[in-house]
Amino acid sequence: MPGRAEILRCAVAGLTAGPVLLHGPAGYGRTTMLAELATRTAQRGRILRAAPGPADAAVPWTTLADLLDELPPQPWQLLAEPQRSALRQAVRRDHPGTLDRLALRLGFLALLRVLGADEPVLLVLDDVQWADSDSVDLLAFAARRTGQAARVAAAELVAPGDAPLATWLSPATVLELPPLTLAETTDLLRGQGDPVALHQAADGHPRLVLELSQSGGGLTEVAKTLLRQRLDRLDRAVLLRIALAGRITVSLLHACGQTEPESTVDTALRTGVLAREVDGALSFRLPLLADLVVAEADPAQLRQAHEELAAVSSDPVEQARQLARARPTPAEDLARTLAAAAGSARQRGLPAAAAELGALAADRTPVGQPRAAVARRLAAATDAVTAGAHELARTLAAAVLTCPHSTRKQRVTACLALVDAARHTRATAERIFRRALAEASGEPALEAPVRLRHAVHAAIGGDFTAAAAGLARAAQLAHTAGDQHTEVNARCSLALCQVVLGDPAAEDTLAAAVAVPVTEPVALHGGVGWTAARLHLFADRLPAARTELANLFELAEERGELGELVAMGWSATEVLLAAGRCGQARQRAVEALRQAESTGTDLGPARYAAALAEAVGGDPARAAGLAAAGLATAEADGDQAFVLRNLHALGLAGLAAGDPAAALEPLRRAGGLETELAVADPAVFGLRADLAEALVVTGAQAEATEVLAAAAEQAQRLGRRGVLATLARADGIRLLLAQQTEQAVRALESACAEQAALGQPVQYGRSLLWLGIAARRRRRRAAARETLRLAHRTFLGAGATPWAARALAVLGEDQEQAACGALTGLEHRIARLVAGGATNREVAARLNVSGKTVEGALTRIYRKLAVRSRTELALRLPDPAAELGR
Repeated sequence: MPGRAEILRCAVAGLTAGPVLLHGPAGYGRTTMLAELATRTAQRGRILRAAPGPADAAVPWTTLADLLDELPPQPWQLLAEPQRSALRQAVRRDHPGTLDRLALRLGFLALLRVLGADEPVLLVLDDVQWADSDSVDLLAFAARRTGQAARVAAAELVAPGDAPLATWLSPATVLELPPLTLAETTDLLRGQGDPVALHQAADGHPRLVLELSQSGGGLTEVAKTLLRQRLDRLDRAVLLRIALAGRITVSLLHACGQTEPESTVDTALRTGVLAREVDGALSFRLPLLADLVVAEADPAQLRQAHEELAAVSSDPVEQARQLARARPTPAEDLARTLAAAAGSARQRGLPAAAAELGALAADRTPVGQPRAAVARRLAAATDAVTAGAHELARTLAAAVLTCPHSTRKQRVTACLALVDAARHTRATAERIFRRALAEASGEPALEAPVRLRHAVHAAIGGDFTAAAAGLARAAQLAHTAGDQHTEVNARCSLALCQVVLGDPAAEDTLAAAVAVPVTEPVALHGGVGWTAARLHLFADRLPAARTELANLFELAEERGELGELVAMGWSATEVLLAAGRCGQARQRAVEALRQAESTGTDLGPARYAAALAEAVGGDPARAAGLAAAGLATAEADGDQAFVLRNLHALGLAGLAAGDPAAALEPLRRAGGLETELAVADPAVFGLRADLAEALVVTGAQAEATEVLAAAAEQAQRLGRRGVLATLARADGIRLLLAQQTEQAVRALESACAEQAALGQPVQYGRSLLWLGIAARRRRRRAAARETLRLAHRTFLGAGATPWAARALAVLGEDQEQAACGALTGLEHRIARLVAGGATNREVAARLNVSGKTVEGALTRIYRKLAVRSRTELALRLPDPAAELGR
């Protein structure tokens, strides 16, 4: 099972010293781990197994009987008669007489010594918590006396927060099975489902992750059983009010009529069912537990709990929600209260709550007021789209379209909500767009927004040419209708499409958008400031990009528009990383991801931003997990731009980790997708230099040369200085590994000078790193050290910690010399020849040894120097080419 390798290693080591006890909750893989431990430690010795159940705990000697059940006759015959009789009587093979417990103990001890005479016998005890007390007493006696003849490996079911009870095994190696990490969950799922969402939903519970993945997120009976075990010994009435409230204090539980909630709360906190927030409020750690509590509650109890919570709530939004759940009968006063609460939730940046309350307002609207019901459903559908509640949005929008009382404008708006709810499913969306255009035909004020959305949808699907044509048409219609907001948005989106297509008119298009007189603020994400920031980034005007985005974030915070903050977070992350402010970038990305996960919207962009920030300024392994999750989300959404971006982040994580082989596949795939999308400006996605680097270092020189030539031509035509500098670095690496050191140095020095001038510290540091390696190749040790130290300082100043670690590793001559000192004389000669470019056959001929000797030595060299390829070996050894000249 993924994530258990270290625990298994400790268990194997622990068995050499004494008993091992694995413990954890149900579904954490105790039985699987125990079986793997048995397989690894007892290939030749005998294994005795027992797995008692709950009914066995009260029946004497059942565990002992299980252990000895399949034992052949020969070992029994080697025991003294009294001992053999006592054992056989205990396991029900002989019945008469009173059991001689001393003879039983001595007999069991002697039997284990007989079985372990040649190889230790392994006692494997699963679910040891159900072992009967008589067997436990006997096993404890034997475990203290058998020495190396017998080993005990046991597994115990232990609820979260509790301690294992199998203390009779003491002293033992006790190993707790923890929840899976996100990376381990990703590995376990193997591409099935959204690893981030499933990891969070299951709280890292291995079996629950698998159950949710296989059921599409629904609760199977197995999942319900696992969850119910967490709720044992807890008062469901208390839990129900916490589940319905979402978060609630103990004092409010008392106000709801719960007389002694503290006992349940304390137990639930200790076992991890509940969490206490900073302000003292209680909430479920696992939303699935809350869902189960609500699903299994009696309807009358639910209504009563809702009434109590409405009575004690001081928040109008929460009070309205609880009232609606408590009173299912239509009433206009209640409907108006719910609609007002939905508006309040919308203003507070809570689209999910707004959608829920708006839908309830429509449902509680009396039958005689259909126009009010339509307006409320439409508002709720729009909120549901914003919240990512696509099924709810589809239901509400469809109801508007089929209602005879809806207006033409309402039907067009409902169609657009359906398009958004279709999540970029092209065939479905095109059908809806046709209806929307038919409804809007002849009225520019209605047609312009539809054309705008149709074009944006085409861009998301990767058809930027069609998108540009549609955006131009939308801008014309909006201008005719006097719809300044739509005109500005259309022109801004058109400018971005033009950049992708390599059209230099993008700056003029943005200027035209700026010139539109707008009386009220336009949406921030996708507006003038946002578009200007993107164009500044592509043109290496980083201070201007940062200023634009800072103004937008300040305005979004003033308005309380949390959705805008999330939507803009990924671009801010790109700009901050490019400017060498990795700490700020990670902070911005983490906050955007938290907001996205809480609302269920913009997950692809938010995960991309978090992955990119980790790859440049954090943990490359975490970056890979986030990028894989973001890739899965973007693919499900049909968002080709973020498929490409997440692939780039995944490849960059591999480069940051020093694993170009792992980086190559996602980068090569991203490059192919960029070509497929006809992207003509290499600054938009900025991946060509990284792709070329991965190709060069993994030996695909010809392919790298083609990538560099094509990207350089585009960048030169468009004047993309930053792109040209990164391409110069990649070309320098190519030349360096082709033994053209002088040309490589010139290319790398050119890249360093340009990146320093543009204020791009991370890119500058990466170029310095390779320049230092080149200086080492030229045997200029002092210059190499100084350049590598400058690279290290540059990375540290930018907060690019994984790259700083790489610089330190290359700089660390002492570590290198120590590692090389571990090589034998022959291994050292082979390593230097291979690093210098010699084939195995050439090395064998040069040193007068066999090819197999060279292959075996290389395996040992790779292991000792912790490298994975000839290229990495070349980078690890100074001046490898010198061997070839001797």
